Amino acid sequence: LASIAWKRSAALGTLVVRRTASAVPTRTWIEIDPEVGDASEADLDLVVTAAASIGAHLERQGESAGLYVPWADVCVTPGQGPRAIQNLFRTLAVFDPQTRRPRPFRGPLPHEQTVRIGLTTRPGEPVINARAPASWLAAGVELPEALRGSTTVTTPRAPVAREPEREAVA
Repeated sequence: LASIAWKRSAALGTLVVRRTASAVPTRTWIEIDPEVGDASEADLDLVVTAAASIGAHLERQGESAGLYVPWADVCVTPGQGPRAIQNLFRTLAVFDPQTRRPRPFRGPLPHEQTVRIGLTTRPGEPVINARAPASWLAAGVELPEALRGSTTVTTPRAPVAREPEREAVA
């Protein structure tokens, strides 16, 4: 979070920005859409790769990532740090979409988010389409050869960082 320190800015004659971290890290549930249960092995690999990529990104941002697949009895509570992300990766590695055992779930709390990953995009539903890697791969990252199929998918390169303008710290 950032805010302008107006008194300090007026005294120094330059804009001073106060930066603070959020007191409560964001907890994000990665949910795999039920349509994945009938997917081909190649599509399942894309879904698992997307879920792992999103989990790794959230972990790098200092946020908690968990995995929720209600129709396959999979629930990894969002956690932070290397152990939590390794637990998420381990669960994804052994994930069996053919398992159909519904699990009761309380749903995300008000401060938690849900990211749903599927194989199609439906109007009005926020679903990340695993078949469109350019929408979820990090900038400059290429999809592994084994997952590309007949087309090459590469996301745009990240812009080159410019020298930031000097900011006085309050």
